[in-house]
Amino acid sequence: MKVHTPTVKTMLALLPLLLLFAAPAARAQQTARIKLGSLDKFAASAVEVVIKEETPKSGGGKVYVRHFEFDSAGAYTEADLAEIRAQVAGAGWSRILKVQERDDAPEENESVEVYVYGDADGKNVYGGMTVISTQLKEFTVVNIVGQSDINGYVKRLKVEKRTQP
Repeated sequence: MKVHTPTVKTMLALLPLLLLFAAPAARAQQTARIKLGSLDKFAASAVEVVIKEETPKSGGGKVYVRHFEFDSAGAYTEADLAEIRAQVAGAGWSRILKVQERDDAPEENESVEVYVYGDADGKNVYGGMTVISTQLKEFTVVNIVGQSDINGYVKRLKVEKRTQP
């Protein structure tokens, strides 16, 4: 059974939606920010590189993106992402989603993990979010620092999905 998961390009296209939900959260900005600099070493060997740091129009929070695409498999390993996963395994972080798509063609395999930081009063309002998406020849890490309402985000995605042709 093949399960449809969003591609990296779809995730990057959804980035503006994520920016809508980022709001000021001084304490969260100090703790939900993860270090992505260790990934920048892949820029020299990648055929496509996206390194972005954006501030939402509201002025609060920040979104950090690292995306690397390679010509061939083996340019990175899961161990290369261990530092990122170790950061989101720390206190206050929870993994809320892990989807793995396995296909007969290994280049089509994909894994997506979503982690959130904190939960204000059990209302699904988090101080940060990190998304890790991997495929055989590419990976993307998105770190959102600032409050976001997961329920509001999911509702917005459902509305967008219904309005798409």
